[in-house]
Amino acid sequence: MILYTCVVVDRQIVAEYPTGKKDMVQLINNLLEYIPNREHKRSLNYESKNLRVHYECTDEEEREPSHRYFNIICVTDESTPYRVVFGLKSGFFKDIIKEVRAKHVKGTVRGQKNSLLRSFLQQKMNEWNDPNKDKLTQYGNEIQKSKTKMVENIDKILNNQEKMDSLVDRTSLLVDNSDHFATKARTLRNTMIWNNIKVLIILAFVIALVIFIGVWIGCGFPSFDRCSSSSSSSSNTPPADNGTI
Repeated sequence: MILYTCVVVDRQIVAEYPTGKKDMVQLINNLLEYIPNREHKRSLNYESKNLRVHYECTDEEEREPSHRYFNIICVTDESTPYRVVFGLKSGFFKDIIKEVRAKHVKGTVRGQKNSLLRSFLQQKMNEWNDPNKDKLTQYGNEIQKSKTKMVENIDKILNNQEKMDSLVDRTSLLVDNSDHFATKARTLRNTMIWNNIKVLIILAFVIALVIFIGVWIGCGFPSFDRCSSSSSSSSNTPPADNGTI
């Protein structure tokens, strides 16, 4: 990200954006003492402040060198990718140098503050600080969004999977309980059948016992003489005489 940009003519800052950055102005003034007055470009690292300073010193005239130079200086944070820095040197600086040569150096008093140039610097900084300016960053953001969406979908799938696992566990538990209930019901049914058989056996035994006791009382036990005497008397009775005289 571009934090600060300025145009220096005759070792004086004639345009800057943003304005009022005293720490940046001090940094640039200290740097100007070591910038040779010839055409060149360079990048410097300020590790203590986590900053990078990029500058280009170029002639006021493009075709016929006048040996009068001005500097374009911009400050970026340390996290700015090097591909963006190369883009600054090939695009950002080129646009500013073209603007300065075409409209400002020749048409203004050297060293005078230039508000139009400051507006141009602001426009270019906003343009180059746009994330969509760096295609790789744009693609990276799109990939990150897709990755985030995929992670959310995976979380939803895992959440659904957990719910399905819970449902399967409950179904399995229900099946086990139903099998256990069927086994218990079968055991209970067999027990009830055997109980009914026992009741029928006991009932048959009771009926037989009652019949036996009745016979015992009625006929006399153990000889059953009353029943046998009744049978004998009935057999010895002569038949009735129905003959004629």
